[in-house]
Amino acid sequence: MPWTYIDLLGAKREVNGPEDLEKLYRLRQVTDDTFVWHETLEDWTRYGMLLGKECPQEDLAEPFALKIQVADEQLLDVSDPNIVVKLLATGTITGAHLAWKEGLANWQPISELHPELVGRAFEIL
Repeated sequence: MPWTYIDLLGAKREVNGPEDLEKLYRLRQVTDDTFVWHETLEDWTRYGMLLGKECPQEDLAEPFALKIQVADEQLLDVSDPNIVVKLLATGTITGAHLAWKEGLANWQPISELHPELVGRAFEIL
């Protein structure tokens, strides 16, 4: 039975076994915060928890919603701060990428909007 995980962009992916997840982890395509599922698990679980690490849940007072400009006229809608951290940690985006959220008049660098997420990405590296 395959293992399923949520990739950096929020899509479900399947791999043949835990050794494949371990390879992706070494390549930083799977992180401690990546959600994984297998028929032997009761529910989706963070990969780090399977490794015996503590993975605290985000406790946000309001829903997280961010638009990130990843290329000319290409926008990425992100609803989970952990995805932003993963994208930063893998080099898919940088703190200089422009982002916007409701209530802002202008686009701003991610490093100014969410310096805590940039900091968490550096902790992963």
